[in-house]
Amino acid sequence: MTAWNHAARVVFCASVLVGILFSLFLVPPNPHGGGTQVLHVLGYAGLTFLGLLGWPRRPRETILAIILLGMVLECLQGFHPARAFEWQDMGANLVGMASAITILWIAKSKRRVE
Repeated sequence: MTAWNHAARVVFCASVLVGILFSLFLVPPNPHGGGTQVLHVLGYAGLTFLGLLGWPRRPRETILAIILLGMVLECLQGFHPARAFEWQDMGANLVGMASAITILWIAKSKRRVE
């Protein structure tokens, strides 16, 4: 494991903890105002990027773990009085993940060509 892999793992784990905190314990200023999808896209793009850099030999497991994390957090929000389960958030999570996967795939492809 390289220093980059280790650093990505540490930041990934810290980001997961912050995501859990924000998802389940902090009340958004305007929970029904919308616009949170951008945060979902950026957050899950970042998690996917860090996860794939941290565990490069386990991409399937990493991606499945992040999808499961998103599903569990979204379902648990359904039990929070100021939150709600939203399919749009799940879709935004997947868009963020797909964006990170695509960027990493393109970067890896370009590195092979050079």
